[in-house]
Amino acid sequence: MVVVAAGDRRAAVVAADIRGARTVVVVPGGATAHVTGDPGALADADVIVAADEDALAWMERAWARGRAPGAAVLALVAGNDALARLARLGARGAGALPPHASPEQVAAAIGAVRAGLLVQVPSSAVSPPAPAADARARSAMEIEPLTGRERDVLALLALGARNRTIAQRLGISEHTVKFHLASILGKLGASTRTQAVREAMRRGLVTM
Repeated sequence: MVVVAAGDRRAAVVAADIRGARTVVVVPGGATAHVTGDPGALADADVIVAADEDALAWMERAWARGRAPGAAVLALVAGNDALARLARLGARGAGALPPHASPEQVAAAIGAVRAGLLVQVPSSAVSPPAPAADARARSAMEIEPLTGRERDVLALLALGARNRTIAQRLGISEHTVKFHLASILGKLGASTRTQAVREAMRRGLVTM
């Protein structure tokens, strides 16, 4: 996982909410943009998060020659054209969220694009959470957090995927999918798949 941003602060803020993420900082300058951090990490990343517009523009220039990125890409930028821009890059999975998306929304989107899906939420559809509501959501997840794999399963579940499809997308057995689903239902206090998705959306774990 690599976070690309146009400033150290933005890169650090986004990376802090993504476990194990490395950062690459791009100092804007057109074709001569200066890059610091670990640019080589981009070649090995499974998911690249473009944390701002300058980072996304830099990635577009870097891949302008038609060489598709080996990673899935998630862009945290304003506007509703980011997904189309990522599609032109040929990323194997792509997503776009507004800059103010919550850590839970970013994590859910990462799970979806990692699975090769397309994810987009218009900026107008996501408002910054109220402090009290955000605190309650964080408190709930601190008590019973979902694992990374459970988030991957949840992202596919929210798209209506059945157990067999989830198993194929994630490269696991259907038995393992059922195990993860049981855990997800328990942690979200749900008795059905539909209830689990609704609760996950309420908590900001899934965006549609």
